Amino acid sequence: MCSGDRITDVLSVMTEVQQARKNGQKNMSTDRLRIRAVSAVAERELQSGDRFKNFRSAKNTIDGSLARRLGVPGLSGFDSLLDDWLRHESRALEYTVFQKCLSENQRARVRAMFWQGPGKYVIESDGRRLWVLRRFGRHGTLASGASIVSVREQAFTRLRRSTPCSLHVIGGILEEWQLESEKGEWKKVNLQAGNHAAPIRSRNGIGANGTRETGTRFTRRFGRRKRPVT
Repeated sequence: MCSGDRITDVLSVMTEVQQARKNGQKNMSTDRLRIRAVSAVAERELQSGDRFKNFRSAKNTIDGSLARRLGVPGLSGFDSLLDDWLRHESRALEYTVFQKCLSENQRARVRAMFWQGPGKYVIESDGRRLWVLRRFGRHGTLASGASIVSVREQAFTRLRRSTPCSLHVIGGILEEWQLESEKGEWKKVNLQAGNHAAPIRSRNGIGANGTRETGTRFTRRFGRRKRPVT
């Protein structure tokens, strides 16, 4: 996950809050969860580069990303949106963050953050030369390769036992795929038009990277394409 923008700050804090709740801190108040999360993100940002000179500067900037730069009435306003999302699955926070996105890359990351399914995976750069498959919010690598396409091919196979799940490609190619069951078909989401399958068409009906349009679904081909008889 890249650093230095308000969207990344917000998503990083939300990831820390989710992790804290998974670690048994569900009964902690939302404002306390947010305070701890901001401190953790600020410390990580301070150690990872030259974005900030000291912890106070890092903390104040991240607090600003959650409130003033996000356009909500103070940190209490952010806490209210966060609480409604955590407890009632309200989409108000998602809409608020999405409106502040300035690029398709940011919008893809926001969609990944707010995916409601139990399995959420991303393909992103490792910051060097490889593309990696990870479970969202975790650092462990499930697959890697020199190109997005090669990692996506691995993901299509590996994630079949993790259904239902979504696969979000962040950077370079911006895509989102969803798989409802182990024997189901990967469906590509149209990022511009909403949550429905959007085929990448070719003249022969075969989609990019081994998918075939079948109504509103995609069937991934595992065999090689047969040569036409002439």
